[in-house]
Amino acid sequence: MKSFIAFTKKEFLELFRTYKILIILAVFLVFSMMNPIIAKITPLLVENFMPAGMNITIPEPSAMDSWMQFYKNLPLCLIVFVIVFSGILTVEISNGTLINMLTKGLRRANVIISKLLTMLIMWTFAYLLYFMVTYVYAIYLFPENINNIIYAALMYYIFGILIISVMIFASSMFNSNYGVLLFTGGVTVILFLINIVPKIQKYNPLMLINDNMSLLQSKLSVGDFKFALMTLTVMCFVFIISAIPIFNKKQI
Repeated sequence: MKSFIAFTKKEFLELFRTYKILIILAVFLVFSMMNPIIAKITPLLVENFMPAGMNITIPEPSAMDSWMQFYKNLPLCLIVFVIVFSGILTVEISNGTLINMLTKGLRRANVIISKLLTMLIMWTFAYLLYFMVTYVYAIYLFPENINNIIYAALMYYIFGILIISVMIFASSMFNSNYGVLLFTGGVTVILFLINIVPKIQKYNPLMLINDNMSLLQSKLSVGDFKFALMTLTVMCFVFIISAIPIFNKKQI
């Protein structure tokens, strides 16, 4: 247990030293501030750039526009997160820095769990920052009540956990961050491809990031996401559990 705690502390120390924490937090913070502001100024920008003589009625911006921008920018934040953490394990393998710690008694399973925990903590903290800043700005600029704000945001957060699970699995298989990026992107593409089949859509974890606005607009209820959540839970479990024996057999 002591070796696990020490290794996890080392992980966060490296995040500080390599400025990865600052990069993640800066990206999430900037986009979170932009969400309500862009929603607020978009009608004004459209009016200013509209050709002379054109009369188009532009609806007043609302809180719903702010949350729509929230979900539009989230994929960019998630992509940055994946790129930053794509080498969380592969870099140490390629540099040989794990060998010394493993020979001193650190279990390989603890390496996987520590890396997973590090990414989960960072994803949670960054996502909370992103949500809270957007929420405060949205309330200030658009004092309206919207249903299911937390539930809708929680769905995207949970999808991020799936991506982290995929990254952990890919990290146990490949020796470079490019392999991790390609595998993670490949899994995402597969989810999009099978989503073409209407009967499968309610079981597809993509529902958690595709139908957030429908939840906010009360077109869907939280219960409508149960099958997608079940599929995601199984996938996370399979990816994480499979990563440990694969890494145990990996030559370092």
